[in-house]
Amino acid sequence: MVENLLYTVRPVIKKVVIKEIIKMIGLCAVFFAGVIVFLSSLKIPSSAIIYLLTSLMLVVMAGLQVFITYGKTKPIIYKYYADRIEVVGAPKLQTFYFSQIEEATITQNIFDKITNTASLKLSKKGSLENISNSPEVATYTQRLIDASKRTTNYPQQNA
Repeated sequence: MVENLLYTVRPVIKKVVIKEIIKMIGLCAVFFAGVIVFLSSLKIPSSAIIYLLTSLMLVVMAGLQVFITYGKTKPIIYKYYADRIEVVGAPKLQTFYFSQIEEATITQNIFDKITNTASLKLSKKGSLENISNSPEVATYTQRLIDASKRTTNYPQQNA
């Protein structure tokens, strides 16, 4: 039996990349400061070439990390069916059944506010991260949860 796909949502890549860039800038600054302290403790004369090579290495490593994060996030799709949400493209396939979810709530951190995205928390079962149009998605999800509870005649499973 083939089920009808009702709706799809993708994570906002811009938010994930911006968060990763900010994180990498912070880590690179700490690493660079560590290199300077290390060199000064060894009483090695600091030259511009050492700073340039260290900076170049950090930029390459940060760029590689951002590229890897982009590659991991790009294929993720949140697929809505009548009775569940499937997270496809993530390292592990996740399925959230509406009958097991109490409510869908929106949460935002500082990066979400900067990029106008949010996370949709599905009770204690999990969450859909980095989504846009979050109020609409939350309302739609809550309607499917409510509909599932009206049509379900059996007790909820503890999974």
